[in-house]
Amino acid sequence: MQALNVQMREWLGTDYAKYQYYLNLLYSIYSFPNIVLPLVGGLLIDRLSASKMLMVFGLLVCVGQGIFAIGVSARSIWAMVLGRLIFGIGGECLGVAQAKIITDWFKARWLGFALGLNLSFARIGTALNDNISPVIAAHRSGVVGASWTGFGICGLSFASVIWLTYLDRPESRTSAGVRPDTSYKRSDRIQSKTNNIVGRQAINASCDSTMTMSSDALDEEDEIEKEDEMAQDDQMLCSEILTLQPNFWILSLCCIALYGAVVPFIHVSSDFLQKKWYTNNPTKAGTVMVSFDSIPDIVSAIGSPLCGYLVDKFGHRARYIPLSALLLIWAHVQLGLTPISPIVAMFVLGLAYSLFASALWPCIPFLVKDHQLGTAYGLVTIALNISLTVFPLVVASILEITQGSYSHVEMLFIALASVGLLLSILLNVLDHQQGGRLQLIEEPSSGPHHPEEPFEGHRRSSLSEQRLLHDPYNPREPGFEYRRQRRYSRDLLLEENPDMEDVQAMVTTRSVGEGIITVIPHRRRPI
Repeated sequence: MQALNVQMREWLGTDYAKYQYYLNLLYSIYSFPNIVLPLVGGLLIDRLSASKMLMVFGLLVCVGQGIFAIGVSARSIWAMVLGRLIFGIGGECLGVAQAKIITDWFKARWLGFALGLNLSFARIGTALNDNISPVIAAHRSGVVGASWTGFGICGLSFASVIWLTYLDRPESRTSAGVRPDTSYKRSDRIQSKTNNIVGRQAINASCDSTMTMSSDALDEEDEIEKEDEMAQDDQMLCSEILTLQPNFWILSLCCIALYGAVVPFIHVSSDFLQKKWYTNNPTKAGTVMVSFDSIPDIVSAIGSPLCGYLVDKFGHRARYIPLSALLLIWAHVQLGLTPISPIVAMFVLGLAYSLFASALWPCIPFLVKDHQLGTAYGLVTIALNISLTVFPLVVASILEITQGSYSHVEMLFIALASVGLLLSILLNVLDHQQGGRLQLIEEPSSGPHHPEEPFEGHRRSSLSEQRLLHDPYNPREPGFEYRRQRRYSRDLLLEENPDMEDVQAMVTTRSVGEGIITVIPHRRRPI
């Protein structure tokens, strides 16, 4: 939209004041819902797996851009607004899913570089859009052709999503040594094949009673109980949001302050630079401003993966955040309070942009548990969208009150960068008190992931023990210990001559009718 500002107004045929209202509406309708929706997207990612939700969000992006292009073709502003709304819902949540998948694959090594490379492609896309969209619109196709070109690019993006989903399948994770996404287990719906979940055996009164259970029935009961436990786990996941450690919330506030000192400035930088340095030469201003506006994005596109590499190579990711805040203060002080050429300040701004983005996002996996990653990325994305929604409105209000004085706007950006500096220092102090996890080169691990680990419970030198030893072990899965105990009791009962003392220690029997015995395994907590 920013790249086609003038052309779009001419195409819609509206007056300047009305068009400015529509333009701000198109930006706001994208950002405002994403104050909440990334959290919902993060919860869905943790619940249903990142790959599945990536498909959904990618499809929403395509549909949204398609509706927007139709609106442009028909000169329908409300169709354009609807398209932007759907596009925004998919776009921001898509970023959350991307971050979750990248973290899963690169958490042990090169996480900062991988996230930085992802940011780099986003910046390159922004820079290409700023420079190519006006060229497309300048030809006969105009803004309609540029809009449909964007739809075609979204289609290519969705094709990439399909390919990524194939690459991220559980078999690929296993072969690559990546921990499987436990969300796949959450998404399996248990379909009951029978209502008979009680083992039944007729009792012969002339001989000793023999207790047996139906193996299929017990497995069915396991599945039903697992589904109930998953529902309880979802409720626990929502409640855990309030129990996230203070470091995470401080990091989120840093995101609000630092992004607020960069992105809103980029939105108004063209007008600001033209008024301050090229007031009397509008022709040169129009040529130079395009290059100046692209400096932060170009520097960030090149610098993000490099900064990510430094973070992965040397650690100390949390210490780069206050450094980036200092660079932001330097850039805004030079732009707002000195007549020095803006080239250096815009370069420093881009460097700070790439530095704090490459350091901030890789901190998240060090502050939350694995099963909270999608939710955590969603919360930080919400913080980002709060910044992108609130501060542009604040900037507009300041410009209106001061009659276009950008020096007051620069003071706002300096204040935001200063707040980010103080918060990042506090983050480093708290992290130091808690052992300095954010400064480590790699996240400490309790050991390599082995899908088959020995069970440290009841030991038996029999076939039952071998079954237990090879039962897949996932300590984070709710009710795992109880289900293992149930399988063990089933193996005991299926033995040719079961040890009745062991059976009585493991289960309780209850008569529920003539010839019917219910076997209830004891629930035991892991030692």
